[in-house]
Amino acid sequence: MSQKRKYWIDKMLSGDSGVSSKRVAGIVILLNIIFFCYFAIFRDLVLPEFMFDAICFLCGGLLGITAVENIFNKKDPPPPPTEESQP
Repeated sequence: MSQKRKYWIDKMLSGDSGVSSKRVAGIVILLNIIFFCYFAIFRDLVLPEFMFDAICFLCGGLLGITAVENIFNKKDPPPPPTEESQP
C-alpha cells in the first residue's frame, strides 16, 4: 500500500477535521443512488421505493450530520486580556 493511501485512510479514521468517515460513506451512498437511478431509467431494473427512500435518507443524514458538526464545533476565540489581569 502506498504512503498516500495509508495517510488518507489514517486521516479518514482519525477524529480531527481531516477526512470524515461519515462524509466518505455519504459520498459512496450518493454514488449508489446515481447508479440505481441510471439503471432504473435505461434498464429494466425495478428498485422498491422504500429501499430507494431509505438509501436517500441515509445519504442525506450522513452528509447533514457532517455539516452540522462543522457548524457547532467552531470554538469561540478567547476574550481579550483586561487591564486587571495584567501584573
